[in-house]
Amino acid sequence: RDKDIKMTQIHSFHDDKQGSLRGNNIIHVIELEDMKVVHLGDLGCDIDEEILNDCDVLMIPIGGHYTIDAKMAKNLVDKIKPRIVIPMHYRGDTFGYEEISTLDEFKTLASDIIEYNSNVIEVDKNTKKQTVMLKIS
Repeated sequence: RDKDIKMTQIHSFHDDKQGSLRGNNIIHVIELEDMKVVHLGDLGCDIDEEILNDCDVLMIPIGGHYTIDAKMAKNLVDKIKPRIVIPMHYRGDTFGYEEISTLDEFKTLASDIIEYNSNVIEVDKNTKKQTVMLKIS
């Protein structure tokens, strides 16, 4: 079955100095089957959240140092109001850089947390509102 996919790229910055520290970043907006999935990439600055209206799934960096931190991520989540939040670009027990944060701070700020015993989640229009914590192995 053919599925229509629309992808939009939005230019942003990898730092809060208009890219002078770490360069540019591209936000990917994917629209498929009446859903909008937004991958913020290595976002390191504030953005105009209106461009991300009606977001179903938001993949957002939370680690800080190289990207936005947990507090800034939570502020963006509150403005964008996605149904599903997937944090990314953080440090775990077996991966990540020492200078970036773990999930812990974001977990204290987030609500509707659902922890999965898998590194996979399937979403559709009926998936309930949640902040996803995947098991990374």
